[in-house]
Amino acid sequence: MKIRCPQCDALHTFDAAKLPARAIQVKCKKCVHPFDIKAHIQRQLQHEPQEKVTPVVLPEKAGDSKQADVDNEAVVIKSLYDGIIKYVSQKKFNEADGLRHQLMKIAPMALSEIFSTGEIIEQNKMMAMDPEKIKHWSRLYDRLNPSETVAFYFALTDVEAKANIPVFKQGEFDDKLYFVQSGQLKLSYYDAELGRHFLYGDLHKGDVAGGDAFFSFSCHTSTLTPVVDSQISVLEKSVYQSLLFENTTLESKLCNFFEENLKICNLSSKKGQGRRMHKRHRVSLNAQVQMADPDGNRIIGKEIANVKLVDVSAGGLCYMVQNLKMNKAEQHHKQWVNINMQYKKDHVFQEVKVLAQNVSMKFYPFEECAVHVRFKKPIDEKKVIEMAHSDG
Repeated sequence: MKIRCPQCDALHTFDAAKLPARAIQVKCKKCVHPFDIKAHIQRQLQHEPQEKVTPVVLPEKAGDSKQADVDNEAVVIKSLYDGIIKYVSQKKFNEADGLRHQLMKIAPMALSEIFSTGEIIEQNKMMAMDPEKIKHWSRLYDRLNPSETVAFYFALTDVEAKANIPVFKQGEFDDKLYFVQSGQLKLSYYDAELGRHFLYGDLHKGDVAGGDAFFSFSCHTSTLTPVVDSQISVLEKSVYQSLLFENTTLESKLCNFFEENLKICNLSSKKGQGRRMHKRHRVSLNAQVQMADPDGNRIIGKEIANVKLVDVSAGGLCYMVQNLKMNKAEQHHKQWVNINMQYKKDHVFQEVKVLAQNVSMKFYPFEECAVHVRFKKPIDEKKVIEMAHSDG
């Protein structure tokens, strides 16, 4: 819902589903002028053309009697129902969904209206879907049930990517998935050791990108640049997470689709161009991790966490963390940590202490997270071999 300040005419956007029925005072972000948002909506409705009318005008309860409450609720339900139908006829499905959520919150027992509006919205969404657009992604849509198909289709935002302007860059953090609708884009990798860019993939209609950073809390490992002006559809992570509340099986289907269709950077056949400088070894060792500053000084007040190492190399390692929520991951990404590793050699415990930086975080079901770290200084390869062959 878009509302203009009555003082300076600045445009503000409000979520209709979150506006209470009572009067509420707000302040303009531009001129700080206070105004009653509900009264302003009513005045705005009187002056706007009919096709632009926001159909939500919630009356306040007019009396204390039970009958007055019943009558008033009936008016609210009808107002919301009519507003939903109007928005659906205009193909404004986000607004229609917002009013339906408001209906469920205000009148949860209006089951007939709640169910019927849900069916009306879903049916009209399906009729509004472009078959040509779906055809590009038949490999994905064939995996989805009807509810997931509709939810996913309308969660995407179409944008134009201008030629030679990167969509995302190697080393940057991004929280979007990209679906190429038309045009041509290139994926490249910059090798800091050689000081050169390497092109390793062209993307065309039906290709995807961004999964490396989207499904983990990490930066991009490549750069995506349009060769010509291109059309792409974008899925924001915040929108994606809201989809999962009502479509719990969507996550595994989307992850599998991206893993099968992701362009892989394969530079291992070219000497000096490998993206991993050190061989990784599978291990199952205990370690302690504590947050630190870049000089290795422990951060007071941060607890020591007991973790399980799953692989290690001379340049870094991976450990597993339990019960870490995704919305807390930002605090750990790029964080420096002191790591104390223990292993056995000839039945005698050995200890290795390193300063490292968290560079990537990949989440799994049941709030389990794999954290990849890069050592500030590489450790002796002999120590790595000893850990890999540890007897306990």
